[in-house]
Amino acid sequence: MQRLSISLLALALATSLSLSGIAKTSGAAKPPVSNNTSSSEASKNNKWALYYWYTYPDDTYFDRQTISMEELEWYIMLGVYVDQTPGGTLVARGYGTQNYPHVGYALIYLYAHY
Repeated sequence: MQRLSISLLALALATSLSLSGIAKTSGAAKPPVSNNTSSSEASKNNKWALYYWYTYPDDTYFDRQTISMEELEWYIMLGVYVDQTPGGTLVARGYGTQNYPHVGYALIYLYAHY
Protein backbone atom coordinates (compact mmCIF):
# COMPACT_ATOMS: atom_id res chain seq x y z
CA MET A 1 0.00 0.00 0.00
CA GLN A 2 1.18 3.44 -0.71
CA ARG A 3 1.44 6.18 1.91
CA LEU A 4 -1.54 8.10 0.55
CA SER A 5 -3.87 5.11 0.73
CA ILE A 6 -2.86 4.39 4.37
CA SER A 7 -3.58 7.98 5.43
CA LEU A 8 -6.90 7.95 3.57
CA LEU A 9 -7.79 4.70 5.30
CA ALA A 10 -6.90 6.21 8.69
CA LEU A 11 -8.90 9.34 7.91
CA ALA A 12 -11.94 7.28 6.89
CA LEU A 13 -11.69 5.21 10.10
CA ALA A 14 -11.40 8.32 12.29
CA THR A 15 -14.36 9.98 10.57
CA SER A 16 -16.56 6.91 10.89
CA LEU A 17 -15.71 6.53 14.58
CA SER A 18 -16.39 10.19 15.36
CA LEU A 19 -19.69 10.21 13.46
CA SER A 20 -20.88 6.95 15.00
CA GLY A 21 -21.48 8.76 18.30
CA ILE A 22 -24.12 11.05 16.81
CA ALA A 23 -26.04 8.37 14.92
CA LYS A 24 -29.50 7.40 16.21
CA THR A 25 -29.71 4.01 17.83
CA SER A 26 -32.69 1.77 18.26
CA GLY A 27 -31.94 1.03 21.92
CA ALA A 28 -34.42 0.31 24.65
CA ALA A 29 -37.50 2.50 24.64
CA LYS A 30 -37.86 5.06 27.38
CA PRO A 31 -40.88 4.77 29.67
CA PRO A 32 -43.67 7.19 28.79
CA VAL A 33 -43.67 10.46 30.69
CA SER A 34 -46.93 11.17 32.45
CA ASN A 35 -48.14 14.75 32.70
CA ASN A 36 -50.67 13.62 35.27
CA THR A 37 -48.79 13.48 38.59
CA SER A 38 -50.45 13.08 41.94
CA SER A 39 -49.54 15.23 44.91
CA SER A 40 -47.48 12.44 46.48
CA GLU A 41 -45.43 12.05 43.29
CA ALA A 42 -44.93 15.78 43.09
CA SER A 43 -43.77 15.91 46.68
CA LYS A 44 -41.25 13.13 46.10
CA ASN A 45 -39.78 15.08 43.23
CA ASN A 46 -39.24 18.20 45.34
CA LYS A 47 -38.71 17.11 48.92
CA TRP A 48 -37.18 20.43 50.01
CA ALA A 49 -40.11 22.59 48.90
CA LEU A 50 -41.71 24.68 51.63
CA TYR A 51 -45.47 24.62 52.05
CA TYR A 52 -47.84 26.79 54.07
CA TRP A 53 -49.65 24.43 56.44
CA TYR A 54 -53.23 24.92 57.60
CA THR A 55 -54.95 22.66 60.12
CA TYR A 56 -58.08 20.76 59.21
CA PRO A 57 -61.07 21.22 59.74
CA ASP A 58 -60.73 24.74 61.24
CA ASP A 59 -58.34 25.93 58.48
CA THR A 60 -56.04 28.00 60.70
CA TYR A 61 -52.48 28.81 59.69
CA PHE A 62 -49.97 26.50 61.37
CA ASP A 63 -46.49 27.10 59.92
CA ARG A 64 -44.26 26.93 56.83
CA GLN A 65 -42.23 23.73 56.61
CA THR A 66 -41.11 20.92 54.32
CA ILE A 67 -43.29 17.83 54.17
CA SER A 68 -40.98 15.65 56.26
CA MET A 69 -40.64 18.28 59.00
CA GLU A 70 -44.40 18.80 59.11
CA GLU A 71 -44.99 15.04 59.36
CA LEU A 72 -42.51 14.91 62.24
CA GLU A 73 -44.23 17.81 64.06
CA TRP A 74 -47.62 16.14 63.78
CA TYR A 75 -46.14 12.83 64.91
CA ILE A 76 -44.75 14.53 68.04
CA MET A 77 -48.04 16.36 68.75
CA LEU A 78 -50.40 13.45 68.14
CA GLY A 79 -48.21 10.48 68.95
CA VAL A 80 -49.40 8.56 65.87
CA TYR A 81 -47.99 7.96 62.41
CA VAL A 82 -48.69 10.87 60.02
CA ASP A 83 -48.11 10.73 56.27
CA GLN A 84 -49.70 11.46 52.88
CA THR A 85 -51.42 8.08 52.51
CA PRO A 86 -55.22 8.48 52.41
CA GLY A 87 -57.19 6.28 54.76
CA GLY A 88 -56.47 8.07 58.00
CA THR A 89 -57.87 11.21 59.57
CA LEU A 90 -57.06 14.40 57.66
CA VAL A 91 -55.15 16.73 60.00
CA ALA A 92 -53.41 19.29 57.77
CA ARG A 93 -53.29 20.66 54.26
CA GLY A 94 -50.24 22.20 52.58
CA TYR A 95 -50.56 25.08 50.13
CA GLY A 96 -47.96 26.60 47.83
CA THR A 97 -49.00 30.17 48.67
CA GLN A 98 -50.12 31.94 51.82
CA ASN A 99 -53.24 33.44 50.25
CA TYR A 100 -56.32 33.34 52.42
CA PRO A 101 -58.98 32.59 51.41
CA HIS A 102 -57.16 29.97 49.39
CA VAL A 103 -57.02 30.58 45.66
CA GLY A 104 -56.60 26.91 44.79
CA TYR A 105 -56.70 23.40 46.14
CA ALA A 106 -54.16 22.14 48.63
CA LEU A 107 -51.04 20.56 47.15
CA ILE A 108 -50.37 18.17 50.04
CA TYR A 109 -52.73 16.44 52.48
CA LEU A 110 -51.46 14.91 55.73
CA TYR A 111 -53.36 12.06 57.39
CA ALA A 112 -52.99 10.71 60.93
CA HIS A 113 -53.29 6.92 61.22
CA TYR A 114 -54.77 6.11 64.64
